[in-house]
This record gives sequence, C-alpha cells and structure tokens, in this order.
Amino acid sequence: MGSFLKGQRSGHGQIKMKDGFKYAGEWRVGEIHGWGTATYGNGDVYIGSFLEGKRQGRGTMRYATGTVASGTWLDGTLKPKVIE
Repeated sequence: MGSFLKGQRSGHGQIKMKDGFKYAGEWRVGEIHGWGTATYGNGDVYIGSFLEGKRQGRGTMRYATGTVASGTWLDGTLKPKVIE
C-alpha cells in the first residue's frame, strides 16, 4: 500500500512480506528511504532513518530479547560512541 511514481514505491507506504518483515514509512525510487518503522520476522523492531534500504542516521532498535540499541547508524550498523 502507498504511493507510486513511475511504477515504483515513492512517498509514504507500507509493505508486509511472507517472512514476517513489515515496514511502514517513507520510500524513494522503490527503496526504503527516510523515516520509518521496520518489524523483522524474529520480533526485532527498528524505528528511525533509512538510506537506500539500510539503517542510516538516528534510530532505535528494540531487539526481541529486550535489549535496546539507540544512536547513530551507519550502513546498517550502530556506530560506537566515542568518549574523549
């Protein structure tokens, strides 16, 4: 569900996959891009920014185990905090 531009998802929308993955948020040129919520089949939930389908920028991952990881993500990975 959502908006399409030239046959590709664009703007706000949502998708639900057979493997349990769900996403609601922004799309650009057919890719998850911008702010959104991704729920993974294993129960993990990420709320935050995406760039071309990967977690990028500010966001919070709530793992199914109860662990919460929040901060700045780069290329799908949480950047470690540098303390000076």
